[in-house]
Amino acid sequence: MQVSDRRLTRAGRAASEPLRIVDDHANKAVFLDNRFIFSYTGLAWFRGKPSEEWLAKHWAGDDADPYDAGKRFGRFAASLTSQFHHVGWTDSIKRLAYIGVGWTGNGSAVMQPAMIVITNYHGTSSWLATAEENFKIIHKTKPTKISHYLHAAGVGIPNEHWRDINREIRRMVDHKVSPALVSISLLRFIDLVSKNNETVGRRYMVTCIPRSLAAVSPKDFSIYLNGPPSLSNRTFFYVDGPHAHWPQFGPIFSTAGVYSSGFKSTGPGSGIAFGDPFSVDT
Repeated sequence: MQVSDRRLTRAGRAASEPLRIVDDHANKAVFLDNRFIFSYTGLAWFRGKPSEEWLAKHWAGDDADPYDAGKRFGRFAASLTSQFHHVGWTDSIKRLAYIGVGWTGNGSAVMQPAMIVITNYHGTSSWLATAEENFKIIHKTKPTKISHYLHAAGVGIPNEHWRDINREIRRMVDHKVSPALVSISLLRFIDLVSKNNETVGRRYMVTCIPRSLAAVSPKDFSIYLNGPPSLSNRTFFYVDGPHAHWPQFGPIFSTAGVYSSGFKSTGPGSGIAFGDPFSVDT
């Protein structure tokens, strides 16, 4: 499960200039087959394309074994390194990280939950102030002895908030509550972060891929639109801010040979992609 905000910002040219909100409704979410959900933090656009489209197009066009995610992500990291040699911005602006959660394995019923980060600005244990020359891959699987693994990307989280959300999710996992309730806790958490960090917006996308779909062929391409997280279906739903805004954009879907983008709803009851929006405050 992943929760991503929708805000894009631009820093001032001088330290004294305020941060400017460029877009509060941008999609950052990408589904890769039945196995991974990605979002990004950092540079939102380079060489004529949004950052999420670079990932979606690469995955759709890569002819590696669909279950050999390591090789496909490796090729993507190498492609990004090559592309960024032609990006003329400063190293502080060229920072980019794709953060994914999903399932690794060979397509059998035993698939392991994992987190994958493809980035040019993560050091040994923390995010860096400037971009490095090469993109690298960080891959972590959840140890079997712990209840969950929680990761926040792009912003610092106060220790007391980090302890609280981990404790809350641990209790939920122990009591086997529905994934929808877990998503509510994550939404409240990111909303708390947004109130103290102007780079994080207050409109969110919640995406989920259950283990039961991880071994399903990538050719079986179905999803619930605007559905709560489920143990049996890929889902996404949009959480609007204090005031409803239209259009609302959905995530990108990418699988072998094809990717789809541009999902949007133009208003309540339009029936294109979303149902009526709701706010995390309510």
